[in-house]
Amino acid sequence: MLTVPTGTEVTFVWKSDTHNIAVESQPDEANWQGTPGGDGTVYDAGHEYSHTFEVPGEYEYYCVPHQSVGMKGTIIVE
Repeated sequence: MLTVPTGTEVTFVWKSDTHNIAVESQPDEANWQGTPGGDGTVYDAGHEYSHTFEVPGEYEYYCVPHQSVGMKGTIIVE
């Protein structure tokens, strides 16, 4: 879990291959879409993806290819 103030830009950096970010839940007013390309698009080591979290609340996400092994996370925006 990561807790950040409203307006924080979070950068995800891939350390290995075949990952993405799918948004499971977020505040109603938020517009986080996860990584571009949808659930079937994956990225490899060295890829970087950033998003600025403007709406307070809880954001849950997961990696589609690795969800079954528990690759997920939560960002709390205060």
